[in-house]
Amino acid sequence: MAALRWLVACCVALAAAQAFAQSGDSITVAWGDAAGPVVGYDVFVSINGDALFYYDTVDGAEVEIGGPPFQEGDAVQVRVVAIAADGRQGPPSEISDVIYFTNVPAPTGMAVVNGSARYPIRVSWDAVPHVQSYVVFRSAVAGQLGRYLARTEMPWIDDATATLGVVYHYTIAAINGRQVSAFSQTVSGTRGGSLPELQVSPGSLSFSIDPDEPVASQTLRFSNAGDWQLQFTAWPSVPWIQVSHTVGDIDGLPVDVSVTVNATNLASGTHAGSVRVFTYYEPPAGSEFELGPPLVIPVQVTVSPRNEPPSIDSPLQATLYEGQVLAVSVLASDPDEGDRLDVGMGQLPAFATFESLGDGAGRLILAPDYESAGVYQPVLVAWDNSHYIVEPFTITVRDRNRSPQVAVIPDTTIPAGSTSTVLVFAWDPDLGDRIAMTTSALPDFATFVDLGNGTGRFEFTPGPEDVGDVLIVLGVVDDGSPVGFVGMSFLLSVEP
Repeated sequence: MAALRWLVACCVALAAAQAFAQSGDSITVAWGDAAGPVVGYDVFVSINGDALFYYDTVDGAEVEIGGPPFQEGDAVQVRVVAIAADGRQGPPSEISDVIYFTNVPAPTGMAVVNGSARYPIRVSWDAVPHVQSYVVFRSAVAGQLGRYLARTEMPWIDDATATLGVVYHYTIAAINGRQVSAFSQTVSGTRGGSLPELQVSPGSLSFSIDPDEPVASQTLRFSNAGDWQLQFTAWPSVPWIQVSHTVGDIDGLPVDVSVTVNATNLASGTHAGSVRVFTYYEPPAGSEFELGPPLVIPVQVTVSPRNEPPSIDSPLQATLYEGQVLAVSVLASDPDEGDRLDVGMGQLPAFATFESLGDGAGRLILAPDYESAGVYQPVLVAWDNSHYIVEPFTITVRDRNRSPQVAVIPDTTIPAGSTSTVLVFAWDPDLGDRIAMTTSALPDFATFVDLGNGTGRFEFTPGPEDVGDVLIVLGVVDDGSPVGFVGMSFLLSVEP
């Protein structure tokens, strides 16, 4: 069979040049005729990368695809097999490129990093699978689409043409062959031009040092309140203070500078020092200017007499199931009588809360939902007047399967001699679980088909001899562990 040349056309053609959204309930796929006495083609379809399944047999070199199980935004691929006049089949064609069903998904996850006098505005978004490129529009007026700015194959673009001080509004569309998505949400960004200004947090540092652990560090965060790049130079005033960055640049992102004190040679008591910071900037003219006197960040170190660290006495693990609520007591002790003792926890998952009760006691409350199965490792901290200890705490949340759900099926009345169809719908609250449908024993005039994807169809064709009431039960089962099952019944009444 000759190689196929794929032509894709939605049943509703594109509108104006800037109207990239498409609509409709089917797509038409066409291919070049195979050589030889061909009388038709068997058509096979894959949805979202799943296995190919037989869809239809057509006489000509095109097929219209639509209806269940296709849904808007599905990524569809097609393969055909030619059928000769004598009934023989040719080799399968190559599988087609991805064709989105009715509409290419619009880009999402829009984000903007504002630019500066030195750097462009960066606009980014989540990549849309299978698309070849994206079209970017920019407007200086809110609510307007604006003009075409660029076309890119990457899910981001740097706008170096933006004028300083102007707020721009960006909109993105994705392109897959001749299919074009709806527009993304609009995001706004600007290139600022204000002078740099150093900001430091916190404004001072205080260390409490145990002689057994004479080295400690804290972090200063240097940030730039302006839009131009800022250079800094930092140095300590005393030899027992060290800084991780003595020189550096600050542009759009803050810079963390670690300040380390080494009290090995310091006597017990309080000692004072500082970190001094000078800042500079380079305006467009190229000249460097000092922004003022140095910023002095006080550093105080208190060296305590020798002290023994606390210990954690409670278990360092907890195990529970999804949907369960568990309270865990946390206890710590300190060998030094009179020391203030407290406990805390960090890096907790969202379903956990911790309360300190004082005197080395605390309470951890765990309430995981049905999306929280897994192993989590927060940290448990205990501290006294001079020391703190950190221990890993393991939280194991075991999966608990939830039963699938079924939409209510109303009682149905139909006259004898007629045909009626009833669609049923089910879903599973656990993402990733597959569901299957089955029924109780059906009368001869009734059939049921599981259409997949949580849908099914009853068809009833009763005759005069079937007058009466029948209770029908639909069962839905998932593949979780343990297996979840739900049943739904409805009354079918056949009237004369």
